[in-house]
Amino acid sequence: MKKAKTAVALGAFIALGLGAKVEAETVPQTGVNRIHFINTKANTGSDAILLESNGHFALIDMGEDYDFPDGSNPLYPMRAGIAIRNYQVLEDRLFRHLSNVGVQKLDFILGTHVHSDHIGGADEVLNRLPVDTFYLKKYSDQRIKASWGLWDNLYNYDNALKAAKEKGVKLVQDISDKDSH
Repeated sequence: MKKAKTAVALGAFIALGLGAKVEAETVPQTGVNRIHFINTKANTGSDAILLESNGHFALIDMGEDYDFPDGSNPLYPMRAGIAIRNYQVLEDRLFRHLSNVGVQKLDFILGTHVHSDHIGGADEVLNRLPVDTFYLKKYSDQRIKASWGLWDNLYNYDNALKAAKEKGVKLVQDISDKDSH
């Protein structure tokens, strides 16, 4: 899984560097190409990968966040495995890192899969920063065979879609030739 994420990050990183558009008011740093791995949870398994290329930025996964379903809505039941202890979540670390690097806009964000430790922070990212495009596969709880793997997937997925719609962010859920780089 880690090798696959690194391959996705590297491919997106190269695409950013080769296909980046420069606007007149933007003065990107030339020659700066970096991949930042940001731990977003106190225990292992949750991270965000920031791609930086010539003043352009993209984010792969957004890590765990502080909000979770309280069980009052039957669509979003409280389930075992949901991170409900804020000390386990390092969402602030993501935004502190983005700020320290100087990120003011993201060319795209990409959720590798719909687990809260990967897309839980998507709605916060979309609400805090301008984002051009959000790549996220369509999701349904029916696709999960073992109930222990449901966690708060649908809750985070719906929150991410809602934030993208409210912010007018282009949402790509089925990659076609016109959506690929």
